[in-house]
Amino acid sequence: MGAAPDLPPTTPVVTPPPQAHYSLLQHQHDLISEFFGGRVERLHRDNAAPPPYAPTTDVEKLPPYEAKSPLDETPMTKYMFMYGFAFPLFWIMGVVILRSPLQLTSDWHPEKPEEERREMMEKMREVEMVWAKRCLWALVALVAIILVIVLAIVIAKFA
Repeated sequence: MGAAPDLPPTTPVVTPPPQAHYSLLQHQHDLISEFFGGRVERLHRDNAAPPPYAPTTDVEKLPPYEAKSPLDETPMTKYMFMYGFAFPLFWIMGVVILRSPLQLTSDWHPEKPEEERREMMEKMREVEMVWAKRCLWALVALVAIILVIVLAIVIAKFA
């Protein structure tokens, strides 16, 4: 028996994974690597499909979600505090809320009993007062900074 003929070395043929698991970016990366003579590297080495999901869901396992209450709404004074950094007059309006009473009207949540509406109003007032006090402190800090700057300028001119 003679020697077996030498066969040319074969390059492995890379077959692309199914279209669902093969992104356009991966395909472009592979084409560039092949053009420049680099080896084709797979970003995702495991081309297997993900495990199947259960066809039905267990509703009991889902976390309970509560309806959004009116107390979760952001108070107007919070917006006044935030926008006051761009336009300080909003801080003045926020400070005015400290002195203005919050009144309970009959058309606000008419489906709820009077006591529950009153409790909600008190909680909302507490949250508004926190932001209104922040507006007050921001306004006081702004006035103090302006006074320091003015005093420094006056002292520098006359000294």
